[in-house]
Amino acid sequence: MFSYNSYIITIVSQFECSNLKGEILSIIPELLTMFRYETGQPILNPSCKAGMIVDVVTFPAPSAWETEKGLSIFGPEYIVRLACRPILF
Repeated sequence: MFSYNSYIITIVSQFECSNLKGEILSIIPELLTMFRYETGQPILNPSCKAGMIVDVVTFPAPSAWETEKGLSIFGPEYIVRLACRPILF
């Protein structure tokens, strides 16, 4: 049996961060992917709307992004440097 939770997904130019009840579950450079619950089709961020029912899957970051240099370019601090627009799912 599955349960539904409300996530806050932060989107800048892609899915940046997954937050459930104040706990960060996934953050860049990990790859956060969302799929339409009804069809299993991937969702591109321009198609996201608050209140959508989605499946959220996180994939490990490519190893190059987990190096000191990679994290300095596109790690969690990247979100802090930008004005993010969270959408509640």
